[in-house]
Formats: sequence, C-alpha cells, structure tokens
Amino acid sequence: MAAVLARALRPLPRHASTALASRHALRHIHATAIAHKSKKSAANDGTLFDDSGDLFSDSTPAPVATTSAQPAKPSPAQRTSDRGRHGKLAPDVRAAKFEELLTFVSTRIGLRPAVRDALQVRSSAWTHLFGLATTREQLERVTVHFSKFIESGRKFEDRHVETFVRRCAELKCPDLALAVFSDRPKYRFDLSSPTAGRELLNALHRDRPLSECIELSALYQLYELPPLAADPVACTLLVDACLRAAPKSPHAGTVAHALVPALQDTLAKTPRKPAQKAAGRLTRSWMQALGHVEDALKGKGQKVNWIQEWRTGGQVRVAAV
Repeated sequence: MAAVLARALRPLPRHASTALASRHALRHIHATAIAHKSKKSAANDGTLFDDSGDLFSDSTPAPVATTSAQPAKPSPAQRTSDRGRHGKLAPDVRAAKFEELLTFVSTRIGLRPAVRDALQVRSSAWTHLFGLATTREQLERVTVHFSKFIESGRKFEDRHVETFVRRCAELKCPDLALAVFSDRPKYRFDLSSPTAGRELLNALHRDRPLSECIELSALYQLYELPPLAADPVACTLLVDACLRAAPKSPHAGTVAHALVPALQDTLAKTPRKPAQKAAGRLTRSWMQALGHVEDALKGKGQKVNWIQEWRTGGQVRVAAV
C-alpha cells in the first residue's frame, strides 16, 4: 500500500493520455482522500429555447459573398428558435429541426467553413442542439463539431458543458460525456465546471461500472478542478459508488474507507440551512447516496453518528467549490 500511495502522490501531467489517467485514477483518489483529511427534463417538455435572442451574432462576421440584393430571410436556426418557444414539438418536426440546425452550424464553423455569409453561429446554438437531440446518435453527431468551433477562435462556456452533461444523463448515455472529456485533443470540449463534474458523477455512480467513476475522478486533476475529495457532493457519490462495488472488488472497499475521513471533514465544513419542501434533483441524489453510505458503514460496524448528526440539520446548501 505504501508503494501505491507513493505513486499516487506524483502529479498527473496535463498532457497525459486518457489511458494513463485511468491507470492512476484509483491511486490518485486514495492519496487525495488522505491529503484532505486535515432541471424538469428538457427531453419531453419542448421548451428548448428559453434564452433570448437569435442564434447568430453580427459581430466579426465572416466575409460576405457578393450577390444581388435580396430581402433577408430568417435562417433555419432562427426559425427553429422561434417555433420552439410555443410548446412541444412532434417527433418528426423535432428531428427535422435538429438536422436543419446541425447543418447550419456545422457549415459555418472551422478553419475553412463551407458557407461564408454574414450569419455567425452564436454559442447558444449548441444548447439548442443539445435540447433538440433525442438519441445518443444525435448527440454523437453534435460532438464531432466541437473542435471546429474552437478552431474558429470561439470557446465553450461552463453552461455548455453543464447542459451537455445533463442531456447525456437524460438520454441515458453519460458514458458519451465521459468519452468526450477523456479525449481532449479530439474534442477540445473541457470539463471546466465542478457542477458538470457532479452531474456526471451522479449519472455514473449507481448504474455504470466503477471504472468510469474512477476515470472521471482522474479527469478532475487533468482539468484542474478542485479536489474531488473536498467536494461534499462528489465525495459522497464516489464513496457510494465504491461501497456498491466493494462486494466484488476489495480495492473499491479500500478506496471507500480511505475517502471516509475526507467525507466526514468536508461535510463538517458544509453550511446548512432549514429544510425545504422541494429540493433539486442532484441534491436529492446526494442525500440518497449519503443514506446508502450510512447504511453500508453501519453494516460494517463503523460509527456513523457524524452522518446522523449532520443529516438532522435538514436540507443543505452546497458550498461553492
């Protein structure tokens, strides 16, 4: 075990490959734990375009081809935005709008866009595409254009990352989000948000293989996110995932118990507020996972009074990480 900890203390290079990150993830979490000891789903509601404005910016437009003057017509994506506000879309209409918008976006980004006109794709187009997608295959087709957006000199924001993760979770393909974040050179779509990390871990921790949670934990270091063991939500979810896998994997149990002191410490530092009747989905999942951790530890004869005392404080506010 000493050798394991010694190797875990070596920092993971930022340029390390995904395979290397996965190989050292379990050791990294173990070391981190010791070091830190001291929305209604958009899938069916059809309300996909809540942000104001169209999908295009008139700032820094691409060169305009010389043509005879014609009255301006609404772009396909603009029509998609306008119509999407009025309620649910029929499946065939929704699919058509997805194709229309994806074509519009994909032909106007990259070093050499196929279409050069005055309409520059706005960053909100990505959130609309995520919302219009209803299958894993559609989301995969969107992801292949991420790097072209970066090549255009643009950048993704935390809201894009969080919306993408949430949509992958809603469509039961969180492993797609993990694959995108794990191949940084290909997609250039960074896991830049702790909130997205929590959402993805929540989508993975119960039904997916523990190896995927371990891989995600390694990405926390690669993307320079705050330590997972210092985040009360993420730490709880990871401990829960390890305890669920422990009957078939002794190493999972070792990691879980190494993380317990860190979980106890970070909960003690998490501010609380009076219970609320309604709680967010992620908070409910967090409380359920914490309850399972309590039961699992109690079943092993370990003291859980620190969890019980903390839980009696009612609903909590997650401290900014």
